[in-house]
Amino acid sequence: MVAFTVQINCGSGMQSIDTGYRYIREGVSDLILAGGSEALSYAPLVWPQQRRALVCRIGGAKGIVAKLAALAKTRPSFFKPIIGWSAA
Repeated sequence: MVAFTVQINCGSGMQSIDTGYRYIREGVSDLILAGGSEALSYAPLVWPQQRRALVCRIGGAKGIVAKLAALAKTRPSFFKPIIGWSAA
């Protein structure tokens, strides 16, 4: 008996069905229960490198004037998150 969990953003359901098919085809198992439930809303978000650098500059700035000077370098693109897709 084999049991495992697959977690691939936007693909775990299909991956489990494909793996089950392969196990049956190769004679590893006679019966497979496969399925999945996608939760792409839980995919991790990654902030652009420029935003991370900005936060570090603001956090490391000494005094309010230095913090405001670092904050003045903010750009709207710094707040556009990137979905962290899993490599399949």
